[in-house]
Amino acid sequence: MTTLSLFKRFALLLALPAMLVLSACDSNDDHDDHFGQLERIEVRDRATGELYASYLRTDGAFEGGVGLGLGDERALNVLFFDQDGREASLGSDEGYTLGIRLAEAGRDGVEGTPGIVAFEAHADHARVEALAEGETHLVLQLLHGGHSDGDAPALRVTVGAR
Repeated sequence: MTTLSLFKRFALLLALPAMLVLSACDSNDDHDDHFGQLERIEVRDRATGELYASYLRTDGAFEGGVGLGLGDERALNVLFFDQDGREASLGSDEGYTLGIRLAEAGRDGVEGTPGIVAFEAHADHARVEALAEGETHLVLQLLHGGHSDGDAPALRVTVGAR
């Protein structure tokens, strides 16, 4: 094996980890590295625009919640605002997407109850379906580059009889 061939292999071995580290967060998008501190969040009905819940960082918790009748399905718009009043532009082509998960007591201060609702996040909205009567808590996330730039406090979702 020639010296040049060994040098090329060594350079390649060094270049791969460097590329992985540098690509961890996409720096070629139109956004700052990360969204600013979450200052305000609104949860609205996607069809009607009705405000279900709102969060202000100074209050520390959501005011309101999402109420569903058994069997109902609802599409939710979630609006994230930073300390300068900038709204995060959600969508797969926008750099930020919406995440949603069941609340965990150790991380969120309240435990979400499995089986009350089915939920899924799309790039720019969430869908929630009422499966059983009761109350649960979901956490909405502002995702960017494969990680959360901010988790909202737990959002209360209540399912009652029709």
